[in-house]
Formats: sequence, C-alpha cells, structure tokens
Amino acid sequence: MISILDLVEGAFKTAISEAYPMLENPPCMVTPSTKEEFGDYQCNSAMVIVGVLFFFPFNDLYILKWIISSSLSICSSKIWIDR
Repeated sequence: MISILDLVEGAFKTAISEAYPMLENPPCMVTPSTKEEFGDYQCNSAMVIVGVLFFFPFNDLYILKWIISSSLSICSSKIWIDR
C-alpha cells in the first residue's frame, strides 16, 4: 500500500530530477513536518543540492523555487516556502 508520504516523495523526486537533470542521483529528503504550522510534509533537499552544486552561485531559496517551477507547478499554490 502506498502512503501519502510515498506520493509526496515521488512528486519531489520527479521535480528535482527534472529541475536538475545533471544530478545522477539527486537527494530527496521528504519528512513529516516537525511543526503543525508548516503543513504536513517538508522537503529538505534544497540545502543538500546547494552543497552538490557548490560551483554554481545558487542559494537554497533559488534551488527550491526551481524545483517547484518544474513538475510541482501544478500544485505550487499549495506549497509554502518558509522565508
């Protein structure tokens, strides 16, 4: 049986792969949120991707927005960025 967490993680894996096709095995770290006000799940992959792409002048917010603008654009109105 597939859980909601599995579905969310799958959506982020697809989005990260599409946003950063040059990454062979892109990190996807989706977990239940630690605080209720942040929603149900959180994806903490942006900071790891910044570390992998250290030779590009990207920050974690840029990475996150790029991920959201790929496959997750359908549901981006439901995604909240903590900044």
